[in-house]
Amino acid sequence: MKPTKTALLIAVCATVAVALWALPAAASPSLFGPTGLLATPNADTEGLADMHLGGWYVSDGGESVSLSAGAGAGGEGNATWFNPETGDDEFIFSGKWRFRQNSLTRPAIAVGLIDATDEIELTPYIVLQKQLGLAGYGVTASVGYAKPDSLLDGFFGGADVKLADKFHLLGEWDGNDVNAGVRLPLSDRLQITAGMVSDEFAAGAMFRLR
Repeated sequence: MKPTKTALLIAVCATVAVALWALPAAASPSLFGPTGLLATPNADTEGLADMHLGGWYVSDGGESVSLSAGAGAGGEGNATWFNPETGDDEFIFSGKWRFRQNSLTRPAIAVGLIDATDEIELTPYIVLQKQLGLAGYGVTASVGYAKPDSLLDGFFGGADVKLADKFHLLGEWDGNDVNAGVRLPLSDRLQITAGMVSDEFAAGAMFRLR
């Protein structure tokens, strides 16, 4: 880990958190950038003119910082910087387009591309998502398929279970591992996520810039 970059990441996230805490966050950037759960994307996309800044730390994995913005008509774009524990830093671009909304009888569907310029691993995917009400709790479930041997490796999926306004349980299969965590929407603009990703502790903070 590069101490100067780690300190810079913490300082930037802390500064943004203080600035936004008092301002009046549904979509949340995942580890690789696109809106989603922990490491996997779902069919949520940023709204038109919406923008999120996300920062992640994974023990024995490194850090990432991503900027996600809505492009209108169900589209979003992501720019993500990775500072891995080993190897060189990488800067990747991703995008997603939700071409069908969730309805009473049909799931939302989105197609996306992680790392469009193949800096780490080009990962095209399709994902379906359905909002459900189970035992009085709000459940948003997703299932998708990505290029095998990519960042997601074949079939993936997961669920966000809303137990309370400020407490969500997250669980997913990313094609290789079962990941789980919690998401705490502390305000309309600030969310914190923590859990286990690929058997490593992971924590992230997501700030809604607009």
